[in-house]
Amino acid sequence: MNKSMELIEKYKIAEQDLYILGIIESQKSKAGFFEKEKLKSKALGILKPYNVGFLDLPKVLAEIKDQNYDNDEKLIEKYGIIDIKSKSSSLGLKYTLPIIVGVLIFVYFISNLFKEGVDPCKCSEVGANAEIIGYDNLSDESKKIFNDCESKYSTPADAYEDCVNKSIK
Repeated sequence: MNKSMELIEKYKIAEQDLYILGIIESQKSKAGFFEKEKLKSKALGILKPYNVGFLDLPKVLAEIKDQNYDNDEKLIEKYGIIDIKSKSSSLGLKYTLPIIVGVLIFVYFISNLFKEGVDPCKCSEVGANAEIIGYDNLSDESKKIFNDCESKYSTPADAYEDCVNKSIK
């Protein structure tokens, strides 16, 4: 068995699918990020019936790319020019959307881990100012501090108490 076609033969991928996947793989090298994601989802849609193992996917696609099926004259004559854009795939957002959402959630939690705690003295000062002049009259920076403090302290007096305790320690 040819080492470079080991997985193609293992999964018994049809010749026409190899040709289409070859076209997809050659287009991925010229595509931008979002276009690559669309092409990846199309490739996954074509490979789905073959039950290709998750860890084998990149290897199978590399084997297909290495075989240059998209430039094989016999396949071009047999199947003609194939417009990949018209080939639909049901897996479009099935993989990319959860990955993007997962990354965003991960970044959100990491950013909150490294976010500094609010200073009770600043909370007391800004809270008192908000009570005197009103929230709408605070500067943008003071509004941000007030909003950050609001989740920790219910009144400026609570913040002032923590400020005094902080100073004593």
